[in-house]
Amino acid sequence: MKIGPWFCSLFGIKKRSFYVGELYFTITKESPYYRSGGDVLNNVHFEFLGLYFASRLKKRETKKGFRRDQKLIKVFESTCGVKVGNYQVKDNSGNSYDDWTLPDAVTTPISNRFVGTLDDCYWLLEQSVVVCSDFSSAGYSLKNNSWIGWSHRAKASFKKGDRLFDQTYKPVESDYTEEEWTKYSIAYQKSLDSAVDELDRKWIIEDGIAHVIPFRQRGPKIIETNQEAKQAAINFSKYVS
Repeated sequence: MKIGPWFCSLFGIKKRSFYVGELYFTITKESPYYRSGGDVLNNVHFEFLGLYFASRLKKRETKKGFRRDQKLIKVFESTCGVKVGNYQVKDNSGNSYDDWTLPDAVTTPISNRFVGTLDDCYWLLEQSVVVCSDFSSAGYSLKNNSWIGWSHRAKASFKKGDRLFDQTYKPVESDYTEEEWTKYSIAYQKSLDSAVDELDRKWIIEDGIAHVIPFRQRGPKIIETNQEAKQAAINFSKYVS
């Protein structure tokens, strides 16, 4: 089911994009996580009875491409310490070609490291994430006062009091309080009991209790400094890349 822009206006649904366009609302069984030309997901508002209730944006197209909100982009650049423009893609040998230019790319201004595309990066502005110049998949969130690491697959935040993320770490009971370990043990057993099939159960067993422990609690060391929180975010980004 597709509902026109009036519905989005009536319920105050806001545009989550750097592009100018028209919002509309959909109710569908199919996954809304797709792009079709200038038609992109704006937000999944909730799921109910196997249905996705989502808003989408139909970008406004011009002869030069999709129209961008330049004022918002300038706010994005100054807030997150990035620049928006074309990015020259290179192969493993450092070679590049004219048709390898990626438009509407987000990069670090000095090191020219690729962060993502405008379609991928709106959440950085929402969280006021200042992107690292030396590692472009991690940054400091001014909104949440935490370091965030991310990839196209996942994101996680870290701050003092969390654990320095280590992908090789195997959780042991002595590293956690009795209350924490009991909570994780119960959650792990529930995961095993609710496995959808034998393959799913096999993966859960291979992960062990780490399967139910939040990323910010996976590691032998408690984060004590800002630098350690940054390193945890970088470690996580590498893990999910």
